Amino acid sequence: AGTCSVTVGEGGGCEGEASVEVIVNASPPVSIAGSTSFCPGGATRLEGPAGFAGYLWSDNSTAPVLEVSQAGLYGLTVTDANGCTGEAEVEVEESEALQPSIQGALSICEGESTTLDAGAFAGYAWSTGAATQTIEVATAGTYSVTVSDGGGCEGEASVEVIVNASP
Repeated sequence: AGTCSVTVGEGGGCEGEASVEVIVNASPPVSIAGSTSFCPGGATRLEGPAGFAGYLWSDNSTAPVLEVSQAGLYGLTVTDANGCTGEAEVEVEESEALQPSIQGALSICEGESTTLDAGAFAGYAWSTGAATQTIEVATAGTYSVTVSDGGGCEGEASVEVIVNASP
């Protein structure tokens, strides 16, 4: 950056001078927003910064937002109003499927109860309406639970509890 000047002559004593101001524009800062993981069978949205003249993602799409449903490395090049470019990239991962396993006695005697345990997860929704890791049951039937990991991914499991009559 700076001023460049030139003086020219034509050999007969006449001279001319010109100068120009050179501006060096900085590359635009780029960051990619959005979740870098998604649930199995789901997707996530990656967003480039707002206000640029052009966007080019590594899959050749040109919108400021990219819907991602496959794990991998995603890059973004933005172009500002001066034609300068900036780049960023993120690694996107697919979360593992949640596979809860309900533990506890599944065959009990009449008058007894059993504790069903869904395992350690961030959230629980039992078919009984309970929202805890364990439930106490004394009635025969099918009990199911939907667990979540706190990031939006869910998994389901169910068991059947049998109540045996007293002899």
